[in-house]
Parts: sequence; C-alpha cells; structure tokens
Amino acid sequence: MKKLLFALVMLSLSLTAAAQQKPAEKDMGAYLFTYFSDATHSLFMAISYDGYNFTPVNHGQPIISGDSIAEQRGIRDPHIYRAPNGKFYIAMTDLHIYAQEKGLRTTRWERDEKYGWGNNRGLVLMASDDLIHWTHHEARIDLLFPERFGDLGCAWAPQTIWDPAVGKPMVYFTILPKPGGRLRVYYSYADEAFTTLETEPQLLFDYPDEKVQVLDADICPMPDGRYFMTYVAQENPAGIKYMISDRINHFDDYHAEQIDTERGGCEAPNVWKRIGEDKWVVMYDIYSLKPHNFGFVETTDFKTFTPLGRFNEGQMKLNNFTSPKHGCVIPITKAEAARLENYWNKPDVSERPKIGLVFGGGGAKGAAEVGVLKVLEEAGIKVDYIAGTSIGSIVGGLYAAGYTARELETMFQTQEWLSLLTDRNASLINEPYQTVNGVTYIFGFPVIDRNSSIFGVMKGESVEHMLDSMLSVKGCRNFRSLPIPFRCVTADIRTAQEIVLSKGPVSKAMRASMSIPGIFKPVKLDDRLLVDGGMLNNLPVDVCRKMGADIVIAIDLQQEEQKPRKQADLSMFSSLADMIGFGGILEWITNRPDIEKYLANRQKADIYIHPDLPDADASSFGNKNAARMIQAGVVAAKQRLPELQRYL
Repeated sequence: MKKLLFALVMLSLSLTAAAQQKPAEKDMGAYLFTYFSDATHSLFMAISYDGYNFTPVNHGQPIISGDSIAEQRGIRDPHIYRAPNGKFYIAMTDLHIYAQEKGLRTTRWERDEKYGWGNNRGLVLMASDDLIHWTHHEARIDLLFPERFGDLGCAWAPQTIWDPAVGKPMVYFTILPKPGGRLRVYYSYADEAFTTLETEPQLLFDYPDEKVQVLDADICPMPDGRYFMTYVAQENPAGIKYMISDRINHFDDYHAEQIDTERGGCEAPNVWKRIGEDKWVVMYDIYSLKPHNFGFVETTDFKTFTPLGRFNEGQMKLNNFTSPKHGCVIPITKAEAARLENYWNKPDVSERPKIGLVFGGGGAKGAAEVGVLKVLEEAGIKVDYIAGTSIGSIVGGLYAAGYTARELETMFQTQEWLSLLTDRNASLINEPYQTVNGVTYIFGFPVIDRNSSIFGVMKGESVEHMLDSMLSVKGCRNFRSLPIPFRCVTADIRTAQEIVLSKGPVSKAMRASMSIPGIFKPVKLDDRLLVDGGMLNNLPVDVCRKMGADIVIAIDLQQEEQKPRKQADLSMFSSLADMIGFGGILEWITNRPDIEKYLANRQKADIYIHPDLPDADASSFGNKNAARMIQAGVVAAKQRLPELQRYL
C-alpha cells in the first residue's frame, strides 16, 4: 500500500510540474467569457480579442452539460479564475431551478419551501490545466460543515481568488445560514487541486443594515496591493456597491452609493482588467430587464465609474448569441484562445459524423494507444464515444474521464507496473520463498493462494485502488459522470458470454476487463464472474458502433497476423485450470479464441491504426519500453492523418 501511495504521489507531482505557470500580462492577447443560460443550466464560453466583441465557442452550445457534473443536474453562476500555479478554477452553484418542469424531481425545490428560493446546498468545483479537460467535484456545505451549516437555507454564486498569505484558493460565496435568516457572503479555503473546501466558512464582511440581504461578491486585486470588492445589496432596487480593503478576507470600507447605472435590479458583478491598459471593467447582470442583459461601467481609479452601456446597445457586443447569465471574464493568451476555438469550433455536432474510438487489448502495449491519442489531440479530433477491452479499457476509460494524452504518457512512464499489477508484498521483496496467510510469495510476488477456490492468485486490489483514485481526481468514479460515453468489455467465465459494462463503478469495470484468467482473480459483479474482455472481443468495434458512432477509429495492438479458422471451442473456459501458466495463458489471451469476431471487427473499422511493435509483448512494462511504444503509436497514427483530417 505504501508503494502504491508513493506512486500516486509521484504521478501527481509529475503532472503538476508539467502544468504551465501563469503567463504575465504582456503575454495575454484575448479574453475568455464564461456564463450559463436558464434554458440549459450548463456551462458556456465565448472569446474576445479586443475586450469589446465576444463570440461563443462550440457554435453557442454548452461546453459542459450541467446534468453531467451537478447533483441537481444543472449549474448556475460560473466563475473562472486563473491561479498563480497555472491552474484554471471554475466554481459554480449546483442548482437547477426548472428541475420539476424537466422531470428531474417531483417538487419545485429539493427541500421544503421554508428553506427559501433555490434552497440548494452544494457547489461544483472544477480545475484544468488547459481550459479543455476539467476535473469536477461536489462540495456540499451542509455535509462538510454540519455543526454550523447542517441546516443552511442555500449556497450560491461561488467565486475564487488566490490568497498569497495562505497559499491556497479562497472560495467566497453567498449563504443563507438558516431558514428565515438573511443572505450573507462567507469565505472558505479550498485545496489546491480544487476538490473540496477545507475550512469552515467565515463571514467576509458585515453590512451596516442587518435587514438588508447582501450577495454575489467579486474581489479584484488593485495595483497598490489592496483589494476592490463589488457586491449586491438587495435594497430598492438591488444594485452594485463596493468596498476596498488591504486584507483579502475582510472588508469594512462601506460606500453607500451604487455604481451601476440601472433603474432596475442588478446582480452578479464581475471586475476584469483590460490588457495593457490601466482600465478595469465592472460587468453586471441586469435581471430586471426582459430579456435580461449585461451592463458595464469602467474605472481607472476605483472611485469614478464611466458607463459603457449594455451588450449590443453600446461599445460591448455579442456575436451570434444572446441572453448570457452571471458571467465572468479573464484574460488568456492568443494561443489559448486559438486552442479553444480549434477544439470546439468544429462543424456542428448535428452535421459532423460522430466519432468512436476503440482501444484494443494487449497488456503493456497499451502505451502505443497513448501515442495515437497524442496525434488525435494535436489534430483536433473530437471523440464522441469510447469502447475498450483489457488494457484498452484502462487507457480508454481514463481518457473518457478527462485525462489527456500527456497525462497518460506520464502515467505509463512513471508507474511501477510490475508491483502494481502483481500486488507485490513490499515487506517480502528480499525473501526467496515465504508463505503468509495461505499465500506463497517468491521475492514478494504472490504465486499460490491456498485459501481461494477462484482461478487467479492476484487480487488486483492495487491497480483497482490506483484507478479509482485517478478517476476520483477527475470526479468520474461512475459511468454516469464520464464526460465521454464509455463501454468496457469483459467476459463471464461461467457462461463464456461477452459482457459490456456501462454502469456502476468505472474502476471495477476496468479491473474486470484486464483480469487475465489464472493470473488475476475474476471480479464478482451481481451474479457474474468477470474476466479479461480480450478473451472474446479484443477489438470491440461492434460495441462502439452500437453506441452511435458513425465513424470508428480502431487501435489494434495485435502483432501476429490472424487467419480465419473454425469458431473456437469456448468450453475451454470450464477447463481453464489446465492452461494456467504465465507464458501459455498470456499467449492464449493475445491470440484470442474468437478470431472470426476479431477479423470482422477489424474490417468494420473506418480507420484502422496498427502500431508496429515487433519486439514488444503484453508484459513489456517499463519507462524505456513505454517511450518506445508511445512513439510507435504516434508513427502509426500519423500515417492515417490524411484520413483523420477528413473528420475535423
């Protein structure tokens, strides 16, 4: 276990070290606008190169659907922040105000009306290194801090800023502490990975009139080291006010005047700096308009504010979209803006074919599949469906969860796969022969388990734990939460039937799909006993096609040329004990008993990618071997690049 934890820590550190540090202002050349819509309760993005004209990415469609990341199946109030560590953080309200109309619940709110409007209790925290691949985690305020906030009314509008004194992201948000109380703004500190809140929320500021509700704070650093905070006071009308402080987590500099220019109610202020200028824009949502709009004022001294009008009524313009809500703007580099546009602005999903990606089995040769992914990412190929078997279920499942090719490359090159896959007992590494609790070890490797009646001595607990930990980082422990739909192919050793898994814990499905009979213990799932899916379908093109893929890209790790032959006698499952032995069983798994299906699936692939791995086998783990096989995958994919580019 210690070795596994050490490996996970080293993997995390290596991925963190690879993250880009925050660029300087001189490197910025564009603006990123995040927002949501009432119609979808999902996350949107738009880009501007001048700070005045904003155009949506992904053809004005959501980049992340709210129902895939939130307990209430919808998000509101997305706030994006770029931290000094180079990471991007997005904090959002977990709330769907139309869930009843959408059939997502039977009541207007998830709790009694006494808790007030919305009465949600959770926030969604997301993190990314590249603005494309995001982790997501739920932070339930009532569960994290039950003593003080176990019966809170609601938690809304989270925003993030880095506290240099603490060295962590500070998340501040609106809380109704109890039913019948008043909305106030609190702050808490999150962990750097942005997976949870670590400290009990504290009050950010007091408002002079205790009867007035305050909400929707936004904190912006000032050039002199102080902090400029805008917020909403629900007076008549509700409007934007400000305070200034030399402390990031305490404000008491009250100013009575409102700085917005609206007669009706406003909310959701956000302050952002114009690149290369000493000008700051205060943007706010005018919810009192029908349809609602955004208003803008600009300042150079944080005392006087010049009106800029509203979207499409003054200098600020929306191109090809309308009615964004609760937005936030940050500066980004031109390269980052171009990467977002290249990734998202493909032909509309209703027009372009849906792409499926199949990951074949082959043990350590799965590193070559990472090389293929590197080319697909560089080419901007957007994958809609993934199916995998054996090692392909691990590579494919982690990619479906949001791991990038670069992160998977690091995993293959830094992980101690031999110890991980064999459940090696670190305390017995120097013992030539030892039996502990009925299990016989040779230099720490388990070879005989006299306590088990199930084929396979290795439990696979270490690899399953590692996979579950990696999936947890991305917030994708279950199939339902995966950003890309994924199917995992296994085989039921009792019935000799192919079983395609599509629900439940992803790590357990992966563990089942790579359970080589006689080596790994089968995985019990419901009434089935599941083993390596490669025994029956090592290149599941048919599975991916059934998911809805129009075009299937298949990565085949099989090296030996296979010829049609009579259907294999699957009764060998029942006498598998006669075949136990590392060399024989691995060779049998690699060649598969169902060659007819393999050959048919290979023919069904629209783009067939076959890395050349003449000197590799299923057990060729290690840094040097991984690097060589990843490069073989790159070469094989580039040979198919002209075909791939047809689907950009």
